[in-house]
Amino acid sequence: MFDPFSRPSASVAAACGLALAFGTQSLAQFSPPDISNNVDEPDRFVLSEGSNTVSGSVSNAAQPGGDPDFFTLVVPDGWRIDRIELTNYTGAAVSFFGFAEGDSLPAVPTQDGATFTAEADGFALIGADQIGGQLFFPLVIGDVNIPGEPPTPPLISTPRFDPIAGLGPGSYAFVFEETSAIAVNYELDFQVSQAIPEPSSALLTVGTTALLSLRRRRRANA
Repeated sequence: MFDPFSRPSASVAAACGLALAFGTQSLAQFSPPDISNNVDEPDRFVLSEGSNTVSGSVSNAAQPGGDPDFFTLVVPDGWRIDRIELTNYTGAAVSFFGFAEGDSLPAVPTQDGATFTAEADGFALIGADQIGGQLFFPLVIGDVNIPGEPPTPPLISTPRFDPIAGLGPGSYAFVFEETSAIAVNYELDFQVSQAIPEPSSALLTVGTTALLSLRRRRRANA
């Protein structure tokens, strides 16, 4: 049976037309044998428009020498992650996936689950049933249900991020882990698009444009 706090190993690839920079490396060039297993030193990737994929294989996070995957995704100004999609998953019924805003996580889920669930922005147990779906929805409620077992109430009662607006400019630290001995292969797609301006900002932009246009007309008629 799966413990809600788990781990993986991984390779990272980009599936977008623009170059992606992960720290000083492009995403297409970044293919380590394993993503960082140090919560204080996660691998850092800067996203670009389109589809950005992270894939890996994980197991045994709760055992000595376990190898969780920690990575931080940086969303540049003017952009947002509008969708996180599980595109491939094989192995155990479910594995743990979570994130928090910032360069690193507040805690390692397998070591301090109480701190992690209290301070993380979103987390969930995900598996093959979620392939092709928008992961923001299970993440925002803390969905830790396991297929075939009695339902578990959501662990997050008050949303800590807006699943419709997505994740705007900034850094977001993620963890993917599996505690059982069953190897899990996964692939996640982080889809990036232009950020939606706040209503007040949009109105200010329209108003400024209209004012400048009016001034040009007055100068032309003077």
